[in-house]
Amino acid sequence: MYRAPIALPTGGLDQISNPLAMPDGYASSVENVVISREGVIMRRQGRTLLQAGHDFHSIAETNHGLLVGKGPGLFRFYPDINAPELILNLGSIGPIDFTSYNGHTYLTNGYDVWWMPATEHGARQCGVSLPDRLPAMVAHPDGALVAGTYAVALSVVDEHGEESPAAVLGQVELPNGGGIQLTSIDGSDMTLTYRVYLTPPDGDALYLSESFSAAFSQYLVTRQPDGAIQATRNLSRLPGGQFIRGMNGRIYVASGDTLWFSQAMRPHLCNQAHNHIRFVGDIRFIEPLTAGLLVADDRGVWMLEGTDPTTARQRLISPTPVMAGSSIRVPATMTLRTQLPSAAVIWLSADGYMVATDIGETESLNQKRAKVSVDGRGKTVITEHQGTTQLVTLITSST
Repeated sequence: MYRAPIALPTGGLDQISNPLAMPDGYASSVENVVISREGVIMRRQGRTLLQAGHDFHSIAETNHGLLVGKGPGLFRFYPDINAPELILNLGSIGPIDFTSYNGHTYLTNGYDVWWMPATEHGARQCGVSLPDRLPAMVAHPDGALVAGTYAVALSVVDEHGEESPAAVLGQVELPNGGGIQLTSIDGSDMTLTYRVYLTPPDGDALYLSESFSAAFSQYLVTRQPDGAIQATRNLSRLPGGQFIRGMNGRIYVASGDTLWFSQAMRPHLCNQAHNHIRFVGDIRFIEPLTAGLLVADDRGVWMLEGTDPTTARQRLISPTPVMAGSSIRVPATMTLRTQLPSAAVIWLSADGYMVATDIGETESLNQKRAKVSVDGRGKTVITEHQGTTQLVTLITSST
């Protein structure tokens, strides 16, 4: 029997070509090995089991420890990896995207958005919500408000100084002046502070009148509205999505084909009528650079140039299809073909790994060694193998 020698795949990986017409030196599947730039094949070391189980789907090393998604729960595997701590019930099972911004940890899973403040151990919903039950109001004869009709709005502020969207309670007529009595105040969260906004008598713009603790079950508003103008009306909490990043005082969330962004300097609230940009097909990743925000969709990778997304110019920097979720921001200290002048973003495309510098210039890193199907979802990490820094992308197939 004649045994034909099969050449080692020193050329690289090819998931695109027909297996019966594979170019010499390529393979459609290469497992547990490393192929150097010179074509030298080395076996990669095996894996170490951290914890047995099922329904694991997400993992990230963050400022708040090693966070792991398992079923609908978010767990912390630090400091005791044998006794993971349940941090949060996420309400649904699905991939979680994590990011760090200003020392805080943010995460989203398509259902909602949460954050872990830098100085806290746990997670909370991103954005302050109004209580389920809003106060009732009625005219009161006591107080310093002059005669007229007042519109009344209410918001709450948490212990971080973050304000919720405002709700208009209605109008109160004070024919002889006086005050406005608020009753049935929800005091279930004693850490909150209520803010009451009023219009001037018979006016239309809302200004701060008074603030008071949620410890009160009723409160009499007596002061003229001479404070700051109300700024959170018509705003809402950021919607959940598949990807989340922070940049220039805003939080960005990609959900399906829509990129949502928060108000400037109000990173947890957005105006859903205006604070979004539609793309073609599902967004596949978002990453911040100095020159702007990278957004990948079905057409390739785009740069939203500038610091203000409402006026940003879209520029196509790569037409090559990309794998969803495969992007990673790498430091300038990481050597690729040459030393990077600044931080960069790398992602996995149909032509292998692509890199974009901080000003949006792109280059293919290994186009001759990799032809990849981008139908699945990937997660890229930086690791080290025998003294060599490497990019490794874990892929979940869509088939």
